[in-house]
Amino acid sequence: MAQARLGDADTEIKGLEQRLVLERSRVSELEGLLAGMRAREFRSGLEVDKSGGQLGLLQERNRILEDQVRMSITTTSILKTIKGKRQYFFILHI
Repeated sequence: MAQARLGDADTEIKGLEQRLVLERSRVSELEGLLAGMRAREFRSGLEVDKSGGQLGLLQERNRILEDQVRMSITTTSILKTIKGKRQYFFILHI
């Protein structure tokens, strides 16, 4: 009877050792997946930061260009007014 219990215990130990090897393998696999996910998240975060920075620069450039367009429209309007007045004065002096 003691031999049977000893044999059962030995079989159980071998089974537990195999299970431990499998569990360690699974943990290693999951750690690899987690590391990959973290690396992708990090790269994603960098891309968001970079694109956010680029977006800010593009918005600022757009604002400056819109200001330049408004100034050009104003200048054009003033020049048209001056041209019209010169033509009016030219006609008066004829």
